[in-house]
Amino acid sequence: MKGWTLVTGASGGIGLDMAEMFAEKGHNLILVARSEDKLKALAGTLKEKYKIEAEVIPCDLGVPRGAEALYKATQDKGFKVQVLVNNAGFGEMAPFAKMSAGRVKQMVQLNIATLVDLCHLYLQGMEEFEKGAGILNVASTAAFQPGPEMSLYYATKAFVLSFSEGLHEEMKPKGIHVSALCPGPTRTQFMAEAGIEDGAMFKLPIVLDSKPVARAGVNGFLRNKAIVVPGFGNRSLIFSLRLTPRSWVRCMVKSLHKTAVKSAEQ
Repeated sequence: MKGWTLVTGASGGIGLDMAEMFAEKGHNLILVARSEDKLKALAGTLKEKYKIEAEVIPCDLGVPRGAEALYKATQDKGFKVQVLVNNAGFGEMAPFAKMSAGRVKQMVQLNIATLVDLCHLYLQGMEEFEKGAGILNVASTAAFQPGPEMSLYYATKAFVLSFSEGLHEEMKPKGIHVSALCPGPTRTQFMAEAGIEDGAMFKLPIVLDSKPVARAGVNGFLRNKAIVVPGFGNRSLIFSLRLTPRSWVRCMVKSLHKTAVKSAEQ
């Protein structure tokens, strides 16, 4: 039985590139995001280029019960989801106390609650597949340290990493893959939306384009790697964090974010 690969946040950036790379490998796709026009254009391109099926489900996953609505839509259409790619998420460069209550709830909802709900809903059906089923969750190198001036975002990604690692071990005996993709700074629209495009972090040599990040994530998932960190610079940085006192790490991250916070407040 051949199932479908569902990609959330598929209208741009890493999500779009991962969708294309799964299409390149022959996967039929369910593309999910809020922007229906962008999804339809992408679906048309991928169907023509890779001769696969591509369906579009516009959906706002940043609201309560968004995951249930998406699951119902796929069930109503008779789609059997074999691979779930949880890419949808967002960040915001701002001290936690200055974030609006609505923004805080939305970030926790999309980055954590919806991701957990989708994993729980779709995992049940993945045992029907003999092989090739699994979940690819997009975390971040932010998951490996605290992030002053962006504390909530870093914490949500720490949750995604820990949750994915636990699921990886739980699902291994069943042959179901679970991987956490942990990109470092990546050139996507996320930079502008999070208000960090002017930050010092995005001037570092570790910044990557989205295509190599997406390719590392897809290939790592297919090999069932628990954690995928694209780029030698990012992997070296994470290793160095293990040797650095946490108090120093907090100060260094705050310093990197400081310029972006000042820019956003002007």
